[in-house]
Amino acid sequence: MAIGVWAWKEKDTFNNLSRLTNIALDPAFILILV
Repeated sequence: MAIGVWAWKEKDTFNNLSRLTNIALDPAFILILV
């Protein structure tokens, strides 16, 4: 899970709210779910 969060931060997902709607399709998010 930590790796997934790190990947998210590297992609600035937390700082770019306009991309939140695409999180469900984000490979990093899938890694967190697995």
